[in-house]
Amino acid sequence: VLWFPVAVLLQAILLVGLGLLIAPLCVLFSDLERTTALILRAMFYATPVIYAIQNLPEPFRTILSFNPLTGIFMLYRAAFFPELVDPAPVLIGAVMSVAILVLGLLVFRRLERSVLKEL
Repeated sequence: VLWFPVAVLLQAILLVGLGLLIAPLCVLFSDLERTTALILRAMFYATPVIYAIQNLPEPFRTILSFNPLTGIFMLYRAAFFPELVDPAPVLIGAVMSVAILVLGLLVFRRLERSVLKEL
């Protein structure tokens, strides 16, 4: 149960980073909103929500490890299935979440004036 706050924090970092990254770009490029919806839907189906990453063949495990939500959902499952926790996807998810947050902050600060002019 102690992994729940860590998972919530990582998910919040990821979502704030995605919001800071995508929001100013959607203001400047109107077609990006529809593209973002399609990409997020595809990422949702590629996220192991009801199945564990260990149930997949090896090439798919490696590819799916680079989805930041894989490690976050693994932390959510840690209270119920501690034997299914693999530290590699969790670490990759944490690093990617922080990287997306930093990239989102940089993009938002760089495009802030352009977005204000557009609005």
